[in-house]
Amino acid sequence: MPPALRTLWEIHEGAHGVHARGLRRDFMDGHAFIDLDDVQQIHHMFTVPLNHGLLMDKWGRAWDPAWIPVTSRTDRTVHASGHFVDADGRVGSWDDRTLTPAKHPTPAHYLHHIADRMT
Repeated sequence: MPPALRTLWEIHEGAHGVHARGLRRDFMDGHAFIDLDDVQQIHHMFTVPLNHGLLMDKWGRAWDPAWIPVTSRTDRTVHASGHFVDADGRVGSWDDRTLTPAKHPTPAHYLHHIADRMT
């Protein structure tokens, strides 16, 4: 696990019930940091179909098993979009149509990007 991601989870593992408590839907594009149980569920959801080539049809590329999901737009059963950290610590994203690896060079860069959009 990249050190920056480990540090982030040591500070706060997930953001429980944030939408119910009034998190703005435009903050982090409506995503929230997920807890380790959701990380495992999403990772399993994307890596199991690799054996059947299902995500190649959807995204035109496969989900790398080394990618770790960190945010999601979720109702706790459907993870329609989110962000992940790759083995090199870069942040990518996924949604129903697109898989974008290495969108931000680090989790800190991603958080700065979000903060800049808020000002």
